[in-house]
Amino acid sequence: MAMKRLTKDELRYLLPHHFSAKRVKFPQRINSLPRLPNAKIEDEITIQNGERLRLVFESVNSDWAQGVQLETGDLIVVGKIPYKRGVIIFYDPNHFETDIACYSPKGLLWVWNVWDFRPHAVAEPPGSVMSHSNYCGMIVEQIPNGFRYRCNEGRDDDDFDDLTFRVERTGKIDAQPGLTKKSSP
Repeated sequence: MAMKRLTKDELRYLLPHHFSAKRVKFPQRINSLPRLPNAKIEDEITIQNGERLRLVFESVNSDWAQGVQLETGDLIVVGKIPYKRGVIIFYDPNHFETDIACYSPKGLLWVWNVWDFRPHAVAEPPGSVMSHSNYCGMIVEQIPNGFRYRCNEGRDDDDFDDLTFRVERTGKIDAQPGLTKKSSP
């Protein structure tokens, strides 16, 4: 079966982070795209440099661990822990909300869902974090203070109920990363 050759606009819609100028070029053919026409593989949020956001997990409907990957061009701070360019935050039933600060000279935050693939096959090691494959995708809904994401993991279904989360704007901006420096003795 011949794959459809995607236009640049279609690629930019589906994969904004991977299509950005700094990323390595990739082939124009991509396998296992989401089958719903309004689904995305990644989302791009315009932010202010130093903007504080809140990641809120709403629901998980999967036996695989579900998470969110967040990337900027510079730094993401979760609590007081800095992460260079990006971080994966997995759903924790005891901790539904996470406050983050995003530092991006281009003013962009990229978002996509990930899952911890634990197959029944013995050959596959546990802890294989996956994304961007097997018809995965997200339905993105704009809400008053941010975005809601309904995600489909790497199983061949189109229910988009495996993970639902929100990225909310808090209205706060940090001029400098609020990191605690270790004092020297």
